[in-house]
Amino acid sequence: MKKIVFPILGLVALLSACSTDLDVLAPYKDITTVYGVLNQNENIHFVRISKAFLGQADASVMAQVPDSSKYPVDALEVRIFEYDDKNVQKRVFLLKDTVVNNKESGYFYSPNQLVYFFRTDSNTRLNQDYSYLLEIKNKLNGQTIYSGYDDKQNKPLPVQMVNSFNIINPMNNPAASISFYAVTKQSDYTIKWTSAKDGLMYDLYMNMHYIAVNKNSNDSIRNVITWKFAKILGTDLKGTRDLEYKITPDIFYGKVINEFESKAYTKDNYYIILDTLNFRWDVAGEDLATYIQVADPGTSIIQERPVFSNVRVQNSNGKTEKAIGIFSTRYNQYIFERAINRDTAREIKSIATDKNIDVRKVRLYTPTLQIIDI
Repeated sequence: MKKIVFPILGLVALLSACSTDLDVLAPYKDITTVYGVLNQNENIHFVRISKAFLGQADASVMAQVPDSSKYPVDALEVRIFEYDDKNVQKRVFLLKDTVVNNKESGYFYSPNQLVYFFRTDSNTRLNQDYSYLLEIKNKLNGQTIYSGYDDKQNKPLPVQMVNSFNIINPMNNPAASISFYAVTKQSDYTIKWTSAKDGLMYDLYMNMHYIAVNKNSNDSIRNVITWKFAKILGTDLKGTRDLEYKITPDIFYGKVINEFESKAYTKDNYYIILDTLNFRWDVAGEDLATYIQVADPGTSIIQERPVFSNVRVQNSNGKTEKAIGIFSTRYNQYIFERAINRDTAREIKSIATDKNIDVRKVRLYTPTLQIIDI
């Protein structure tokens, strides 16, 4: 989860000539930051809740102190409300706090981090047709933080789950092989799918498994090559548009051969068995997609970018204002174990041979995905 800090930049040169002392630190204000993403594929759902901080010391030093951004235990009451497609409340999940101990080292303290979570199981999973509202009651200041707010109707606004979707190509048939070779030449492969309802941005991945066999010891090493393609932005949230992404032969064959070369799998020491391809779609809900777009540095020379947040805070007087963070939804969908066709395998073998690499076998589609000589 991300965390936000507001370091104070001293205007030393500008203030050095002034005779009147100036306190640049504003009065303390409790500012809650929230980061959470729901996914119905998952059984454990986490929300990172922290507070922005201000102080005299260097921000990077203060960030290493847990109390700078961590709320005291029992200071927050965290719930997620579930609503059906008619906006009728169904379930309420009370989130508990826990400490994860595997956070990577970085700007903020580690390896332990305080997060909030709730569990579901295969029988009580989140419903893709429902919406969910995060509510955080801050017992210290009387504020209530919501994951969204409808200003016109003056009420909290739940977030919609991303729905599953139809994958057109690769077909939902293990016998449908993947080809980057047609007739007598290399050819593109086009991935196609119908857009997900309430999904707006797609991260598309493809990975290819292969086995490197040591010719001296006969030991085998299983490896995987991963392609991460450019983000694909949908055009609406209705789930009715066909989308596609074209993978060129240069992208496919180039990465395969580069993988073998980088690991020094020369024909003097190893031979290669080509295995199957897997595909994965990571789909972001509307607010998460917007957050990613706004946060993307792109190629602009502008250093300061606007901060997107769909989180709102309601003060004890009933007034609401924008808060900091993002609470949204995502979904993952997969196609597993699709064999490349024989012509594609032979093309890899031909290119590899020119690079002093021995590609010898491939796993083709059979009821048992049999390995055969190319």
